[in-house]
Amino acid sequence: MDTSADAPRLVAADSFRVRVSGGRAEVRGLALHLERFRWAVADAARRDGLRHDGGPFDSTWPCTAGPSLDVFLDEARAEIAAYGEGFPRLECWLAADGTLSFGLSLRPLPKLLDTLALGTEVSDPATAARRKGPNISRYAALNAQHGCEALLVDPGGRVREGATTSLILWPTDDAHPGTGFVVAHTERVASVTERLLRREVLREPTAPLDTTYDVPRWSLGESHITVDALRNHEVWAVNALHGIRPVSHLDDIPLPGANPERLEHFRAALDSSREPLLG
Repeated sequence: MDTSADAPRLVAADSFRVRVSGGRAEVRGLALHLERFRWAVADAARRDGLRHDGGPFDSTWPCTAGPSLDVFLDEARAEIAAYGEGFPRLECWLAADGTLSFGLSLRPLPKLLDTLALGTEVSDPATAARRKGPNISRYAALNAQHGCEALLVDPGGRVREGATTSLILWPTDDAHPGTGFVVAHTERVASVTERLLRREVLREPTAPLDTTYDVPRWSLGESHITVDALRNHEVWAVNALHGIRPVSHLDDIPLPGANPERLEHFRAALDSSREPLLG
């Protein structure tokens, strides 16, 4: 990779897992991934690229180094579908002269894991922390340094996100097994997988838990939790590649194990959210 000052910079990206079922390439929450990439490109164009006037981003606007975003996405979907199973990445690059261009990395599916460990990394939020792309290399270096997924924590001790994951926590109170929380720090990448899980909560709003009341079977609130408090919860790390992975350890300390029934339910819900790449 060219690291010189004149090298293009990755300013927006999106990646997802592609599965092939019955000869058809499918992606969990495809429309949400495309929506997130469009937002990231528009944000990069306004803040870093040719658009400095603050005006609305037009997805039909042609980048001077290639096709428009709409054309690129149509072509990319066809290429991804033809490639088949894998972990492709949509990319937007910024050249030193302010030119934006799009790219597609067709990557094989890496090894998939059912659990992961977290290691605490305390720092100020990175530049453009809400946009996927600019910090990919930095976060990968943190993961290599920790030998596990870096848990990004702000200087006040509040959890932001994992380096490649959004976090969902469940109190270990067995009396309320359906009540969970999304770690909702403002300086983090919006998670497609998290949105799909929230959608599942809304899709199945009530279930009878006793003979007197109908109460929500599942709920996902928002939490601004500290890393110390996180240790007392069942924690899921979620992303587009692995889906849901229970966190086994935080800073080498074991965390509470996952509720098997709840985990199975939400993993099945994610699998039901697959959309065809074409058609």
